Amino acid sequence: EWYTISAPTGELQERLRRLDDLALEAGRRPHALIRTIMNGVLVGRDASELRQRALRMADLVPSLASQAPEAILDRLAREWGWWMGTPQQVVEQVGAVVGVGFDRLLFQVYDLYDLAALNLLAEEVVPDLLAASGSQVVVPLTGTPRA
Repeated sequence: EWYTISAPTGELQERLRRLDDLALEAGRRPHALIRTIMNGVLVGRDASELRQRALRMADLVPSLASQAPEAILDRLAREWGWWMGTPQQVVEQVGAVVGVGFDRLLFQVYDLYDLAALNLLAEEVVPDLLAASGSQVVVPLTGTPRA
């Protein structure tokens, strides 16, 4: 299995081309390797929920503290390359990445206690991704537990 993190589509395509080249050089079949991508995800039913989750990220990640929710959302999307938005928007963003050639997705969720966001991923994002792509979807939890 081979892992990477999110990047612009062109860079992901280049990483996969390089992986194929290295596999061939090693005498392996390129697509015998499971191709996995991990990325942060922030999902909400609407803009208000996304802003609330952005504020929670400010509590969890010191470099985001003291920033307005809109600035946090912008930073997560532009600098960190997170998949963000409503369930349909997340499905579209992830679908574009899966289309590049990934077999498995890892959603990185920072707030260990945001069960509503996990339910939203489980009920509205993951089924659509599975139906559209057949890729495996895993939701690892990372972050700092509340005291």
